[in-house]
Amino acid sequence: MKRKLSYAILLCLSLILVSSFVVYAAFVMTHNYEADVDYHQIVDGTLTSTPSELNATFNNPGDQLSYTLGLKNNDKKNYEYYYVLSLSATPDAESDSEQYLDMIYVYLNDKYCGVLREFVNAPKANLPVKGYVFAGETVNDKFTFELHNGIKSYIANEVSVGIIISANIVSSNYQTNLFVGNAENFDKVVLDVNSEPGKTVILSDDITTNSAFTISKDCTIDLCGNNLTLGGDVEIGSNVNVKIVDSRGGGTISGGMFNLNGETSFVDIQTPAAKDLVDVKNYNKKML
Repeated sequence: MKRKLSYAILLCLSLILVSSFVVYAAFVMTHNYEADVDYHQIVDGTLTSTPSELNATFNNPGDQLSYTLGLKNNDKKNYEYYYVLSLSATPDAESDSEQYLDMIYVYLNDKYCGVLREFVNAPKANLPVKGYVFAGETVNDKFTFELHNGIKSYIANEVSVGIIISANIVSSNYQTNLFVGNAENFDKVVLDVNSEPGKTVILSDDITTNSAFTISKDCTIDLCGNNLTLGGDVEIGSNVNVKIVDSRGGGTISGGMFNLNGETSFVDIQTPAAKDLVDVKNYNKKML
């Protein structure tokens, strides 16, 4: 029976921190447990870290381990960041740890990402995250590992696994990523967006625009957890595609509508916060 299950359980145990942040998690749990926040500093473009060790054991199906990692950006520039998971040691093919990799679920900020094996096998897949840490900002991300509740009849021993969480930072491309935190700069960003296609507007604070404006080139608007209040309607030019996302969640749009001028115009709304934007000239609107 164990051989049949050996490839059904190991997928969700490995997370990454690129600047040598190591978490050894040997799952020790009979109840939910949340560790204190472990903060790591970004200084002069380098992510520093102190090795952190978690000793935990899954004793029962449904046991969870939660671990919160904080990134403090001490620089005067913005960064993109992502996480990678790996194992501190490769389990023996016959071991309980290897057998359960496909039955350990991985959550990031309470959102299901997949099973542990998906992230520890090569090529490793990056975990979805908020995406940006602004200058002088601290962001927290919570990782949760859960032993699947449907394998009650198969657990004979404690399940112990070592996990490495690696965080990676990347200098943001200021040619394409346009960070904006106030209405005055937003007006300038609109001019930049309309200069060439492919720009991404990233809100670093709540913004109320000064007036109506027009978007004439393909672009993406990332609310990044902030609120965008439109001072007027937004005209979308012919043959222009606009994507609206929220990489952190919790952001909103209010105060105006997107007017699509032509059947070739398109607004791809990927956040529920914008689902109520409606206009009679809207030909192509995609919503969650």
